[in-house]
Amino acid sequence: MVIGGGVVLCGLLVYGLLWAFGVVGSSDERTPSETRLVEGNHEEVLPRAIRDPMGTHPKIIEQGSGARASDDQTSPPPPPVGIEQADERPRRNLLREGLEQQGTNGTRPEGEVLATNTGGQPREAEKGTPPPAQVPISNPPAPNYSTRFADAERMVQRNELVQARQVMSELLRDRTISEAEKTAVRRRLGAINADLVFSPKVYAGDPLTESYEVKSGDSLARIAQRRELAVHWKLIQRVNGLANPNQIRLGQKLKLVRGPFHAVVDKSDFRLDLYHGQPNAPESWVYIRSFAVGLGKDDGTPVGNFVVMRGSKVEDPSWVNPTNPSERYASKDPKNPLGKFWVGIEGLGDSAGYVGFGLHGTIEPETIGTEASLGCVRLGAEDIAMVYEMLEEGISIVRIVP
Repeated sequence: MVIGGGVVLCGLLVYGLLWAFGVVGSSDERTPSETRLVEGNHEEVLPRAIRDPMGTHPKIIEQGSGARASDDQTSPPPPPVGIEQADERPRRNLLREGLEQQGTNGTRPEGEVLATNTGGQPREAEKGTPPPAQVPISNPPAPNYSTRFADAERMVQRNELVQARQVMSELLRDRTISEAEKTAVRRRLGAINADLVFSPKVYAGDPLTESYEVKSGDSLARIAQRRELAVHWKLIQRVNGLANPNQIRLGQKLKLVRGPFHAVVDKSDFRLDLYHGQPNAPESWVYIRSFAVGLGKDDGTPVGNFVVMRGSKVEDPSWVNPTNPSERYASKDPKNPLGKFWVGIEGLGDSAGYVGFGLHGTIEPETIGTEASLGCVRLGAEDIAMVYEMLEEGISIVRIVP
């Protein structure tokens, strides 16, 4: 009995030791195959395989720490369904997305998370609150006619005639201004060019003119040819106010005007506009001045593009009436209907069939502004003299528009 009691006593002692070390018994009611993972105030029962996949010692899994929960640094098996793991997807750059959306149309989807400027922590946009209005970025409106005209006038007052002409010329090409406004621009440009082109003064920066010093053996004709001015030498005499073109002196300063010049005849307004520029770039021609003209009776003046014929410019021409060959006029005949100057033109392109037309003077100034000629363009005596001097054979374009 003593031995049996001793065995029982030893067994109780062993059991107590095992209980004290947690080998047997438990203070809660979980099964031996389960343990608890505590995170904050949330408890979740985990299968034994998760707390000790190898059946050895329990290990603690810290969610979101990035550390591996194993003694041998080997990767644990993937967690079973239902175990929440850290989201390893790349985080969205909410600040950049917000800026990109503002840069497109200024709107955001309702409820989208926005970045704040206080620590970079995102907050949820208030639902139902409209996004701030975006101010559209646009170019300022182009100056109107009155503003641009006034700007050019101020340039004239500052004696900046070259700049004023440029502004006025651009304004004249503006298709949005009215015909009355175009008339005012042409009139002002004519006055500006009276100084820039037709006075003896040379303005700095003017591409149409230059200063020239007379050299030994010079004549006006030689100067015009040597400098390739593309104008008649009589224009040099005109702008310099020379009474006698043969009396120029060595070292004398002359103003030269450089062509080419072109003419646009507006039939609807009985007007010829003189321009300066390259023949193949009419969109950039610079307006010079206008002249009143007479046209062919019964709408006999053709519409089209022409060029001044080579060898066609004649001073004091003779003439035979094409409708009545018996009607003839000799050179310098005061009764010659062509007046003192003739400038022949020939058609270009679709207008190539038109022959025998030209620009000339008239002994009937009262017919200017009417349809009275046989189809040619008539000008007053002083006007045709200037046009004759400025249009160059084989270069100058003559456009006749309805």
